[in-house]
Amino acid sequence: MNCSVSIRKTVVQLVLAILGLSVMAFIIASPDRNPASRYYANKVAAWLGVVVAGCYAVIRTRDLFKTEPIVVVDGVGILDRRHSSTAIPWSDIARVSRHVGKRSAWLEVEFRDPKYPGPLSDDSYLDSFDLDFDTLSPGIDEVWNYVRELRPEKVRAEIIDET
Repeated sequence: MNCSVSIRKTVVQLVLAILGLSVMAFIIASPDRNPASRYYANKVAAWLGVVVAGCYAVIRTRDLFKTEPIVVVDGVGILDRRHSSTAIPWSDIARVSRHVGKRSAWLEVEFRDPKYPGPLSDDSYLDSFDLDFDTLSPGIDEVWNYVRELRPEKVRAEIIDET
């Protein structure tokens, strides 16, 4: 199963980032009308917001032009191109579980070896990693059902977190 960038989900997040930039620009441009206010603290916070929302907007704009699948789940393993260029074979995966929170859901992939080499450096190790599907299509429901059909022996029960 190939998961690519969802144009609709990405555009919604891009619009929210632009809206955030607009609010920050308004705060930066507004004059100080109350001498006892936190004028400079608000300006610094607004400029930090511009940096964060601006970076997020650039990332989401860049995502709109990606044509290859971002996450691939198949008989070989799981490939997440956001973190690595090589697939994790099913033989290295102990189990996959679905976590559901109030506002998000993700798949947790746990490794057989607790010192699985991490993608960042030769000195980093992982015991698990999370796959989010916030801006991908098909979404987590379809991928979860596909994993349950493809590798039922690797599936762990769904974990619901109400916090």
